[in-house]
Amino acid sequence: MTPTFTAVSAICSGASLAPLPTTSGNGITGTWLPALNNTATTNYTFTPTAGQCALTQTVTITVNPNTITPTFTAVSAICSGASLAPLPTTSGNGIAGTWAPALTNTATQNYTFTPTVGQCALTQTLTITVNPNVTPTFTAVSAICSGASLAPLPTTSGNGITGTWLPALNNTATTNYTFTPTAGLCALTQTVTITVNPNVTPSFTAVPAICSGGTLSALPTTSGNGITGTWAPALNNTTTTNYTFTPTAGQCALTQTLTITVNPNVTPTFTTVAAICAGGTLAPLPGVSGNGIMGTWSPALDNTTTTNYTFTPIVQCALIQTVTITVNPNIAPTFTAVAGICPGATLSPLPTTSGNGIMGTWSPALDNTATTNYTFTPTAGQCALTQTLSIAVNTNVIPTFTAVPAICSGATLAPLPTISGNGITGAWSPSLNNTATQNYTFTPTAGQCALTNTLSITVTPNVTPTFTAVTAICSGGTLFPLPGVSGNGITGTWSPALSNTVTTNYTFTPTAGQCALTQSLMITVNVLPNLSTVQNANTLTASQTGATYQWIDCANGNSVLSGQTGQSFTATASGNYAVIVSNGTCSGTSTCVNITITGIEVLQNSSAFVVYPNPAQTVLNIKTDAVIETVMIYNLLGEPVQAETGSTFSIAGLSSGVYILYVHTKGGSKQMRFIKD
Repeated sequence: MTPTFTAVSAICSGASLAPLPTTSGNGITGTWLPALNNTATTNYTFTPTAGQCALTQTVTITVNPNTITPTFTAVSAICSGASLAPLPTTSGNGIAGTWAPALTNTATQNYTFTPTVGQCALTQTLTITVNPNVTPTFTAVSAICSGASLAPLPTTSGNGITGTWLPALNNTATTNYTFTPTAGLCALTQTVTITVNPNVTPSFTAVPAICSGGTLSALPTTSGNGITGTWAPALNNTTTTNYTFTPTAGQCALTQTLTITVNPNVTPTFTTVAAICAGGTLAPLPGVSGNGIMGTWSPALDNTTTTNYTFTPIVQCALIQTVTITVNPNIAPTFTAVAGICPGATLSPLPTTSGNGIMGTWSPALDNTATTNYTFTPTAGQCALTQTLSIAVNTNVIPTFTAVPAICSGATLAPLPTISGNGITGAWSPSLNNTATQNYTFTPTAGQCALTNTLSITVTPNVTPTFTAVTAICSGGTLFPLPGVSGNGITGTWSPALSNTVTTNYTFTPTAGQCALTQSLMITVNVLPNLSTVQNANTLTASQTGATYQWIDCANGNSVLSGQTGQSFTATASGNYAVIVSNGTCSGTSTCVNITITGIEVLQNSSAFVVYPNPAQTVLNIKTDAVIETVMIYNLLGEPVQAETGSTFSIAGLSSGVYILYVHTKGGSKQMRFIKD
């Protein structure tokens, strides 16, 4: 018998293969060989169990190879979070199947396509790239001042992202600007804030007008509202000028203009004074110039030597003027020695008029390359001798100095040495300033043949001590010690020592460590008047011009002589006389001078002169043999307070006190004191 079996359907290589039945469709039992193989087509032989009278049988199982690879279009990379379309369930070459894992639009992922069973197709993998979103980076934009230039914002970020900005740039107000990346760049939007600071107008105190050439303090480099900057042009104390303050960059401040008025100085004019011989008469110089400028002269007139006299105007925007009065002596000409110079340095022309007024000429010609003796030959007719002057020409040296440590503004700043480390004397400029860092230039004294040198002193800003001004005193008056603590609490010391004889500028040096400025205080000491007189017969003349005068009678308790206020006084009666000289706020009394006059009735010696009552309250009486012309009453300050013409008059209007009665008659005058109760 032949065993019968149902045909086995073909499978795909690797697919599941069910075991072959050990009993045929017609009941024959048996076994199969070889073992099942799901990777290749194979013929299997069924051998019936012995004793069943059955034939062997063969079954072929076809195994089809997996030869088809599903094809898919590549998916373009996306940005993280972008939309991702579902993957197709049928491949480009018709293979159906499923994908795993589920789609994600936040990270790059490999997806596997598994074909539906029975298609003899391979699995396939597809990678979808998900690019992360980048944050554009930009350099912060520094704050600007309103209206300042604002550079365009970059259209490519620091990390290479391109894009555009909104809104448009605005250089007048602080604004937030948004950067939108170009589509498809996988980048986020970004915001940049540009701060725009408003501009401030610096404020300054107006500077009072000055006279041309007057002192002009440096303009402040910090405004009243705290703006620092610089001024231009340089200060000019000779003409009215508009100065522009330019704020330091970065302060958001406007420029400012300050006008300083400079009133022109008038030059006093005087008639030239003719030369005189030594000891000759020299008239007083006028107290008012030819063009109306009042002032004083110094020094005192000297008729023994040629002198330059300086006219100092009294508070009038007028220039100091010099008048030279030549006094011709029969002596050798005198000249100031000329300091040695460096080779090639400027050599000022030698004066053609000597210090004592001799005119003449010099020989040989000036030579600034070698030491030379020069001979002065006076002009003929001056009775003067020739004179020789030697001018040395030396060698140049560079002054050396030790560096000065930095100080606090206002701290003690020792004077810079006027002698260098290698022995060069000289002066520094500008003046020491302990309020600001400054370069100082050392200019050697002429004749040392030394070069200039520069030294820088660093100063940290500090506080300015404040002090109350000291009222002017007369020479020799009481001068109280200056305070050791300023009005704003700065301690320190003053220099130089107080002097009550000369006007002095005193410097307050703060104690070290306070970071405070030095401060100056000028104490004016007015000069006492000249208290001597010159007598000519019965006339006395005060020797000082330009003052005020009041002549007094020494024999009558220094009583005031009515109306005698001129520089000269002519006595009409014998007596002792003096003058009270006032110069500004200072005054003094000269020594008494005795004048004897014969042939004039002297009323002071008359026993018939009586004033009563004394003391008096309302009425004063005068009894005398002479005829009274005038009666004047003065207070003890020498000021006239009442005038009369008779011998009896009321004094009810006078305040209580001591008064001086001056009675003038045809025969003389009488002065005496009385008391008003």
